[in-house]
Amino acid sequence: MKPISGKASLSVLLGAAFLMATSSIGPGFMLQTAAFTNDLKADFAFAIIVSVIFSINTSITV
Repeated sequence: MKPISGKASLSVLLGAAFLMATSSIGPGFMLQTAAFTNDLKADFAFAIIVSVIFSINTSITV
């Protein structure tokens, strides 16, 4: 395996940083969603349902 240098090294580093950042979003997002749902009840439940429908639709079309 050849060592990576220059522009390729920067690309790999940025990719790894992006992967770490996006994987750490998950638990915080779930905690905030649960807290907002508890506080706002039905008002926020509608937004969650719409978000889930959009997510499923996007997953199906991709």
